[in-house]
Parts: sequence; structure tokens; C-alpha cells
Amino acid sequence: MKVPAQVSALTGSRIRERRILLGVRQAELARRAGISASYLNLIEHNRRRIGGKVLLAIAETLETDASTLAEGAEASLIRDLEAAADVPGATCETDKSDEFAGRFPGWAALITRQAARIGRLEETLAELNDRLTHDPFLSAQVHEMLSTITAIRSTSAILSDEPDLERAWRLRFHGNLREDAMRLATATEALVAYLDAPPEGTDAAQSPQDEVDAWLEIRRHYLAEIEEGAPAKLPDFSPAARVIANEYITRYSSECSALAEATLAEKLIEFGPDPLAIAHALSMPLDIVLRRMGQLPATGEGVGLVECDGSGALITRRAPDGFPIPRTGVGRSLWPLFSALSRPHVPIRAELAIVEGQGARLTAFAYAATQDAATYGAEPLLRGTMLLVPS
Repeated sequence: MKVPAQVSALTGSRIRERRILLGVRQAELARRAGISASYLNLIEHNRRRIGGKVLLAIAETLETDASTLAEGAEASLIRDLEAAADVPGATCETDKSDEFAGRFPGWAALITRQAARIGRLEETLAELNDRLTHDPFLSAQVHEMLSTITAIRSTSAILSDEPDLERAWRLRFHGNLREDAMRLATATEALVAYLDAPPEGTDAAQSPQDEVDAWLEIRRHYLAEIEEGAPAKLPDFSPAARVIANEYITRYSSECSALAEATLAEKLIEFGPDPLAIAHALSMPLDIVLRRMGQLPATGEGVGLVECDGSGALITRRAPDGFPIPRTGVGRSLWPLFSALSRPHVPIRAELAIVEGQGARLTAFAYAATQDAATYGAEPLLRGTMLLVPS
């Protein structure tokens, strides 16, 4: 039997409780341990430390392990208490944690449970804050709701202010109100489904964008069925993730029709991985060429593709080999992608070094362009695209 490296100040109390439980007299235990009854009395009242052969002899007599007497069942509770006290500004008497846990185990357990719950709530709050700040689906749904509400208010104002409208116009405005109300209901349902807790057995921290990212990462952002003229096959996404995936598929199909895989493969042989030269040769928008190069296997192994909206939130992440791309984090402002946002329609090329990759290098091609307006009077939306090619 091994003697514990550290003996708690409450070892004596545990010896006394165990001795009484087994019905062993103090004098008998002292005799078997080779010490006097008065010395054992001091030990049991925590006035003398104990260790070595004496602790082993007492543990053997009391039919238990020396570590159980030395550390007690509250050892993990003491560690949890000290962890709960490890917060900025706390002035807890951590040197008396074992005494507190021994004398008030119920209160100690309550404190540790509350500290663990606070930690979980803080993690959830940080995750929700990240979703509110960087999630493109949430931003799009809120924008859709606000746009629809504005349309309903405008139509309602016309009907209210023009009581003598012709019947045909009035019926048309009523139809517009009905359509806008249905759009608002659909957008609201999607938003509520997104913000609600996920079904049992799913990852609570996974956003709809994360669902789509994981699906695209498995396929390396290449949808072979669309390249062959067939519809894309979607997994069992959440409703919000399905909206994001369908938007991706719609754009993928459009750009696949504009720039076929075979055509791009030919130009890659002719010009190499130079997106600007290929764009000029095909009279094709540079951002489409960048995305197609980031999707197609013909570009080569280890290629990466990153896209962001005008706020800098990442909406596409295909990580090149050895270069993980977090959705949020420090240092991203130095990427060429974000330099391109400040200089729309200006192609940017830069060399990047991967510190973790023992000097591996990437060539980054970045470009930011405005997207077509969805409605009259809408402000143009800016989107940045960056292709990463191993040098």
C-alpha cells in the first residue's frame, strides 16, 4: 500500500469517523498503530499531522486505503472549489478549501455546480454573440423581414390615403399585401427555427452555415452532379441550412453554365493557375473564375477558397492543405481578401507563408466586386473572393 504524497488537514476527522463506524475503540486502534491513545486523540482532532507507517497501519486496521483517509471523498470537490475561485478579482481563502469542503460539503457542492453552470452560460453567450455578429443567414433573414415590413407599410399607406382608388388597383394592392404577408411569415418561421434549440442529439454550437460548410468540405466544394447536368443531392439539413445550401447551388449552377469544367481545364493548361489571364482570355468576370478555380479538381491539390460579404463575415471556407481557416479570429484583417474589400474591382496578388507549415507558401489572388441589386433602389452588395494556390 502506497502512502499519499499529500495528506489533508482533515485526515484525523476521517480516521475518527471510520473508527466509530467499524466500532473500534480508540485505545485498540492506537495499540495496533504502535502509538499512544493520547497521540491518536490529537490526530483525530486534527491537531497532529499523520503519515508514513502510522497512516498505513491505521488504514489497514480500519480496512480502507491510506489515500481514502488522506484525501477523502471530497478531494475532487476541493479541486472544483479551487477552480471556481480562479476568476479575476476573487479573494477566496483557497488555502482553507479542504476545511470548507469537509465541514460544509453541501454548500461546497452547490458552489461548484453554480460555477460550472456559469461557465456553460458564458460559453453559450459567446457562441450566440458570434452568431449574431458573423452569421450571414441571420443577417439575410433580418434584412428580408425588414424589407417586407417596409413594403407592407408602403402598400397599407396607399390604401389608407387613397380611399377612391379604382377597384382593379385596390385588388392589386390587396394581392401585394397578401404576398408580402406570406413572405414575412416564411422569413419569421425560418428565423424562429434557426434561433430555437437544435433537435436532441445534434451539436448545439453548430450554426446552419456550419452545417453547409461541413457538407461542402467533405465534397471539397465540387458538385459533380451539377457539372454533369443533374440536380444536386442535399443531406438532411435543418431548414435554415437548406436555404443557405440552395443559394450556393443556384449560384454554382449558374457559374457552371457560364464557365464549363472542360473549358477551364483547357485554360489552366494554357495559362497555368493565373486567374486574371484566364478571365481576360474568356472575357469572364474575375470573381467567377476565382470561384470556379477554387471548386474544380483541375486546378490541383491543396487549393483554398474564401469568400466574405462587405462586413467581413466569411461565407465560404475551403481550407488549403495545412492552413485552417477559422470563421472568426485575430489576424484575418491582414489577409489579401480584406485588402480587396477596401479596393473594389482591383485584382490583388500576394504571397503568404504558413508559419505552422515549416515555410510552406501560398499565392493568394483576391478580388472584391459588387453584386447585382435584388430590387429597385437597393444598395449594391460587396462580396470578396480569394483563391489560395500552393506556390
